[in-house]
Amino acid sequence: MFEIFSHLPQSEWFKKPLSLDSVSVCKTSGYKANLYCNDVEIKELPSSQIKSKACPYHKLIALDSDKKLQVNSSCISASEIKMTPWFVLPSVMEYYYRQDNPSYQILPPYKEGCASNYSIKNIDFVNPPNGSKLILPTQNDGSTGQLVVEIAYRNPKNSLFWQVDGEFYGTTQIYHKKMLSLKAGKHQIVVTDNSGEQASLKFEIVESH
Repeated sequence: MFEIFSHLPQSEWFKKPLSLDSVSVCKTSGYKANLYCNDVEIKELPSSQIKSKACPYHKLIALDSDKKLQVNSSCISASEIKMTPWFVLPSVMEYYYRQDNPSYQILPPYKEGCASNYSIKNIDFVNPPNGSKLILPTQNDGSTGQLVVEIAYRNPKNSLFWQVDGEFYGTTQIYHKKMLSLKAGKHQIVVTDNSGEQASLKFEIVESH
């Protein structure tokens, strides 16, 4: 390695390639900044990367005058709506991102009486993946282990109502995780929150051989 270094030109740093251009980059996401990114830095990037898409996670969110609740024209007048830039990650990405970024601000809930259009998903399954085939572990006593199902959900004040294969399976609050004893075959889990938003998961448990 040192022999290779000895043949390199003796200079402080490499010459800047001619194909680099200055680009505004969102410091939070690393994507090319869009109009709503509030923390931007200028970077020199290859010209080909300028064509990459802008940050998909900074969006305008309609809030009330106190900026504490989401609203829309179904519940307050348009003049009272405050369009506010917000960093919004998909539910599962948010679940992991918040563990190392306590300053991350989750989306405020909707004002009571406002109709949500669910354009931003608030419920998503962390595990298992949708459409997966799973083999449950065998315990030391020879019995079949349980399946751990975990959900990322934005609103800590609401409950989630679980259905497993069409049967009610209880509720969860704050920590949305269930241990399920299931037989081999295809299964479906549907969860619903207090506002009626739903998420579903389909998977198959395969017998081990």
